[in-house]
Amino acid sequence: MIKILTWLGQRGVGVDLLCAVARHQLLVSIVVCFGPCTAVVGKRGSGGLTGSRLAGLLGRIPVESSFMELSDSLRASAFRATNTVNRFDDVCHRLAAASWVDNLYFFSSTVSGATMNAELMAAHLRDVWELQIKPNSKEIMVATGGEVDTVVGQGWTLCTSIQVLGWPIQANGGYVEVWNLMLRKAWGAFWSNCRCRGWKKLGVKRQMALLARSVEPFIRWYLRIVPATSYKMKKLDALQRRMVSIILQVFRYPQETWKSFCSRRSRAATSFIKQHGQWWSHGWVVGNLKWLQHLERDFERQLASFQPATSPSPHARSSSSPVAPLRTCCNFTARLLRFKPASWVQRRRTVQLCGARVTSRTGTRRAGLGKVQDRWEEATLYSKTLMGAF
Repeated sequence: MIKILTWLGQRGVGVDLLCAVARHQLLVSIVVCFGPCTAVVGKRGSGGLTGSRLAGLLGRIPVESSFMELSDSLRASAFRATNTVNRFDDVCHRLAAASWVDNLYFFSSTVSGATMNAELMAAHLRDVWELQIKPNSKEIMVATGGEVDTVVGQGWTLCTSIQVLGWPIQANGGYVEVWNLMLRKAWGAFWSNCRCRGWKKLGVKRQMALLARSVEPFIRWYLRIVPATSYKMKKLDALQRRMVSIILQVFRYPQETWKSFCSRRSRAATSFIKQHGQWWSHGWVVGNLKWLQHLERDFERQLASFQPATSPSPHARSSSSPVAPLRTCCNFTARLLRFKPASWVQRRRTVQLCGARVTSRTGTRRAGLGKVQDRWEEATLYSKTLMGAF
C-alpha cells in the first residue's frame, strides 16, 4: 500500500489526497459481530488492497504499470491474430495479456510463451511491488487439439477448463459447464425466493414478479456470452415452464396418467407465460445481440489507426490531435471475432476431407471424434434471424 501511494506521489498526486486514501484503507475501524458478541479488528499495514471500494482502483496500479514496463518483453511471445504491420511499424493485433484488477491472464501460441510471460510478470511484481502470486492459482489451458510443449516455471496445473471472472471457459470451446452452473444458480434462487417461508400468502402475480427479479437475472448473466441455439432455447423454455407450473400449483387428477398430467401442466404454464410475461429464450437472444454490440464497439475508428504502414488510412488522425486513437486502445475482442471466420473453417474442412476415407458427397462428414461446438459467428446470425421473427 505504501509503495502504491509513493508511486502516485511521484506522479503528481496531492499529499492531502494520498493521506485520505491511506486513512481510508489502513486505519479504518472494523467491528465484527457474532450475535451478542463484538470484536474490533486492529489497525493493519498489509492487506489493504482488498475489502473497500478503492481496492479495484488501487489494485490496478501495480498491474498496469508492470504491463507498461514489460510491454516489449511480453510482446515477443504474444498471440498474433494477424501479421499486418501498422503505422507504428509494429505487428498489430497481438494479444499478450489481459487483467481485471488482480486477475492476470496470458495468451500465446505456445505453452512456453504464455508461461514465460506469466513468470516474467510474477517476478516483476515480486521484485518491484513485493506482491506474491498464489501458488494454487497458476493454471494452464490448451485448446483441444493443441500440443503442450515446455512449461516455464513450477507449480503450473494443466486444466481442461478455467474460471474467468465467474465463467468457466472450456478448452473445447463448449459451454456445458456454463449451462450447468446457470441451472444450479437458477434453481437455488428459485427455491430460496419463490418457495421461502410464507410463499403461500403471495398471489400468483407477485410470485411471477419475484421469479423475474430473482431467477431471470442469473439466466441473463450466464447466458449472455453463450451462443443461442434452437436446442438450448427449447431447454430454457422447458425450465421456465417447469418453474411457472410449480408457482401455478397444477395438481394431478386421481385417474389422470402422468403423461397427460405433464402435458396439461405444460400447456397451463405456456398459456400463463404468453399472457403475463415473456419467454426467457427471447431475452437470451436479445442479450446475445447486445453483447455483440458491446464487443464491436468503436471498432471501425480504431481499425483506421492500425492500417498497414505501406498504405496509410486517409481517415487516420495526426498524433497531435487530442482525440487521436492511441496505440494501446485497440478493441481486441472485435479483432478476435474476425480471426479464422466461418469461411476459413470451411476451407480447412475441405482440405481435411480431401482424399480421406470419411469423405462424403456433401463434404460435411467430420474427420475426427468430438462434438462440433457452436461458433459465435453462426449463433449471432441465428439470433438476428430470430429477432426478425419476434
